[in-house]
Amino acid sequence: MSVRTIPTMLLAAAIPMAAGAQDGGTTMTQLFDGAQTGRNTTILNGGAMGALTVGGPGLSGRQTALAQSGTNAANVMMTEGIRVRAATQRLVGTQTVENALLAESGLGGASIEQTGQNIANVIAAQQVDRISQAFGPGAEQSVANRFASTAPAGELRQEGLNVANVVTASISIGAGEQLFPADSVQRVVNDASSAVDIRQDGTNVGNVLVADEIRDVARIFTGEQVVTNTFDAAGGIPVSLNQNGVNIANFVEARTVTNLTQISEGSQTVENVLVGTTLADLDASGTAYSQGSTNLVNVLSIRPSPGGAGGEVSAVQGASQDQSAVGIGQGAHGQVGNAAAIER
Repeated sequence: MSVRTIPTMLLAAAIPMAAGAQDGGTTMTQLFDGAQTGRNTTILNGGAMGALTVGGPGLSGRQTALAQSGTNAANVMMTEGIRVRAATQRLVGTQTVENALLAESGLGGASIEQTGQNIANVIAAQQVDRISQAFGPGAEQSVANRFASTAPAGELRQEGLNVANVVTASISIGAGEQLFPADSVQRVVNDASSAVDIRQDGTNVGNVLVADEIRDVARIFTGEQVVTNTFDAAGGIPVSLNQNGVNIANFVEARTVTNLTQISEGSQTVENVLVGTTLADLDASGTAYSQGSTNLVNVLSIRPSPGGAGGEVSAVQGASQDQSAVGIGQGAHGQVGNAAAIER
């Protein structure tokens, strides 16, 4: 997942554009200390699907697709083309999406999709002069997708995305702070069994700045980001299995960076787990499998200025935290901390 593809289109559709004076700019404060919860639970315990589904012209008389999805959004300001003079966003509550599908009757090769998204403390503007964002203390974003069936489904897709403390500006981001305290957590859990083609993806994103110019910003990440993908072979070995997790904290993309401080003392974990089978078993059965993990913390991505001129880069980065990956089968794996990629 590219940080620049954070679902701003989704946010724009769900959240009205903020009103403000174009010349003087907008000043706003957003506080959230409640709970947002979305739960989808489906239990299929009847007879065969053919007996449950009414046929008709163009219909096969059986279930071919099932989808469960949930989205929570809090403290979101979409002000494209407007200057933000000062913005404060605090989230000390919880955002939870839970999707559960249990099929005792079997799904006869149906396609299953489970997705969840939690979005908090997000600003998109032309220019942000001062910013203060805090995900916590005690904040939590959680996505849990669970699928189990007595007979294999066809295609199974499980995806979870948590996003907190993100500012994007077409021009600049000025002084301020982004805080992700020690008792705050982003978590994605995907649990699956009994499908022919399985893909599990989890992504956590915290403390992101994207602009042409960024200056005088301090960012502290001491919280926890966890992705756990579990496949249980009790229902049989799949033909294809892909498990992938991405954690991103303290990420900056800009042309010019001045007086930036990034401190990370939290933890990032990706767990790709097999239950009741091993990678050797998957090899023996001919399963096409991939397990991928990416943990990024304190990363600067510096774009070239127009005409190829070099911009200023002044930053202090410190990281003393755990980055771990469990399940390192075929696939891409990366652990990156205190890194700068400068394109000239």
